[in-house]
Amino acid sequence: MRPYVVTGGRTEVSDRELPVEALVRALPSGGRPAGPEQRAIVAVTRDAYLSVAEIATAVRLPLGVVRVLVCDLVDAGHVTVSGVPAPAGPQRRPRHLLEQVLDGIERL
Repeated sequence: MRPYVVTGGRTEVSDRELPVEALVRALPSGGRPAGPEQRAIVAVTRDAYLSVAEIATAVRLPLGVVRVLVCDLVDAGHVTVSGVPAPAGPQRRPRHLLEQVLDGIERL
C-alpha cells in the first residue's frame, strides 16, 4: 500500500514536533486503534519505550509515515510520547547578564 494512503495524504505531523529520537509507549487504557499500521505501532510499543526510528524499523514503514501515525495515536489517546523538546520560543537574556559578559570580555 502506498504511504500516502496510510496517512490519508498527509506528509506533515500535526502542530507538534516529533523528532526521530522521541520515545513512544502504548497506554494500557488506550483501546484498539482502527488501522492495521496503527495497531502494529501500538503492539511494538506495548512493553517498552521505542524511538520513532525504532518503530519505523519494527513495523517496516517509512519514517515519515510513522511520524504521522504516532501523532494520530497520541491525539487518540493510544500512546504517549516522551523525550520531546519543549517548543522553542523567544528567549530573552536579562540585560544585566549580557552586560556582565560584555564587561568580562572587555577585561580580557
